[in-house]
Amino acid sequence: MKKYILLPLMAIFLVSCANKNALLPNYQVSSKYELLKFDLPQNVKFLPNIEKQTTVSGANFKDRYFRVWSFTKPTASKNEAFWGLNSYKNSSRRTYISPSRRAYSDAHFKKIEQNANVKDFGKISSSAVTVKNTFLRNTPSHEPIFYSFNDPGEGYPFDYLANSTLGINYPLYVSHFSKDGDFAFVQNDAVWGWVDARDIRFVSESEKNMMKNSNFITILTDRTPIYDMSGNFLFYGRVGTILMSDNSDSNFYYGKVFTSKGLQNYRIKKSSSTTWPAAISSENLKQAIDSILGEPYGWGGFSYYRDCSLFTKDFLAAFGYWLPRNSKAQAKMQTIINLEGLTNAQKLDLIKAKGEPYLSILYMPGHVMLYTGVVNGEVSVTHNAWGLKTKNGSRALFGQTAITTLEIGKNNPNIANDRLLLSRITSMSVLK
Repeated sequence: MKKYILLPLMAIFLVSCANKNALLPNYQVSSKYELLKFDLPQNVKFLPNIEKQTTVSGANFKDRYFRVWSFTKPTASKNEAFWGLNSYKNSSRRTYISPSRRAYSDAHFKKIEQNANVKDFGKISSSAVTVKNTFLRNTPSHEPIFYSFNDPGEGYPFDYLANSTLGINYPLYVSHFSKDGDFAFVQNDAVWGWVDARDIRFVSESEKNMMKNSNFITILTDRTPIYDMSGNFLFYGRVGTILMSDNSDSNFYYGKVFTSKGLQNYRIKKSSSTTWPAAISSENLKQAIDSILGEPYGWGGFSYYRDCSLFTKDFLAAFGYWLPRNSKAQAKMQTIINLEGLTNAQKLDLIKAKGEPYLSILYMPGHVMLYTGVVNGEVSVTHNAWGLKTKNGSRALFGQTAITTLEIGKNNPNIANDRLLLSRITSMSVLK
């Protein structure tokens, strides 16, 4: 996990892996930035259709997703589990700063470390679920930390304590609570981290069995409002979330969801969701992409947005494919095709020949992209990225989920050829 969170240091030189055509907040766009002009239409209608509809079983996903509920003790050493405490504190090489641009004191990080209550590691060792969409943090602190607001690859939205965003009813193993009781230290299907203690609920063996043996629906339209049976708002459904479902009619799916008020009945429009795993069809694939397209970039789930690997993880989860959380690990899934040492032309030929649209991940150090087929002869990818490094050391910004070619920026005189996505990709993982 330590390698994952240090990725901003690797990704600064190129891409950092967030509502439709939204501009970034004014305070973060300075003379060091330019907004990159997209080279493909930001419209899923232009993406190719798939030839044959299929559906996977989702068995491997469920095994990985619910595995933490079988844990009776920590599956990692203290050093591995608490890597965030060791990584994120002031040192002789770097000082972290607050949103006010003032440096955090050493005492600030010492207080966080003491609150982590490391001596109680594994003391609770119980199963839980999230009862709302929530954040997974690298240390028990709600306060963001940044490194520099002057470097175009740092500052907003690179909160180094952000790890991920978890949808509602995400299975968790709970190790223990922080000393003040504000946070729970947890493990999910992929990583360790800290969640707001008010955002989880412990579950019994019968409740775990109920959920594991349930039928599920999944969200195809991101930020879908979900209501109880009286029409009261419950939460926003995220693409990648699966929910227990026990009934349906012509317009709605119905089911139960764990919330802070207990097990509640919900309903969701069929137009925004489908049975899980979703059928791998052109309609479903494009609906899910369209609902995330243009979402601002969010490192580590910052502001409930996504970075590159959270986009691919959430998107493919809807279709029954499990992925780890970080980009390097995602690049090692299933059939791996090496692209290192090839010319750019050879890379494009191999992607076109071997890539499976919507089920292939293109990797470069620090960044992953979803291959979405050939558009007008060009290889298209859908990804959430921060930007490309320019010759003057600034950034040409994506800043959102976008459909692009691998040669976006090629005609920009301020972007060197070796900084193009195509020049830097090293492998392709085919999941089918």
